[in-house]
Amino acid sequence: MEWKLSPERLSELETVFLSAEYTVYTPGWSLRIGEQLPALSAFLAEKNLDHWAFLTAWNPGSEILPEEENIRRNAELALDLADYLVLEGEGGDPNHNWEPEISFWVGGISQENALMLARKYGQLAIVAAAKEDVAQLLWTGLWQ
Repeated sequence: MEWKLSPERLSELETVFLSAEYTVYTPGWSLRIGEQLPALSAFLAEKNLDHWAFLTAWNPGSEILPEEENIRRNAELALDLADYLVLEGEGGDPNHNWEPEISFWVGGISQENALMLARKYGQLAIVAAAKEDVAQLLWTGLWQ
């Protein structure tokens, strides 16, 4: 699966992704790219986890799908995440200009495996980090 995206569209999406808020419902974390959350660092140390990623199967290629389809796709992704510590959340626009995407915070997943799953579900990018690093936007390369 590959998406045809103009440089302008990629730039627009990058702006959206970088300004988004990535919320983990419980324990109530609000993650942002380029920031580190002390509570998350403590949680990772407590659980002895070195990496995490924020993943979704919602709206592949940033193309809006019906909610039922997005729910089905996320259920499939959840099965692929069975071996990891998974917490539910959502990625959303703090200005509410677009609907939040139901997502998963995944503890213990390597960036390589997170990107592999993101590609499987047609995602253009993910948010991920190592234990002591700030959250990063990582592109999957699924466009031309």
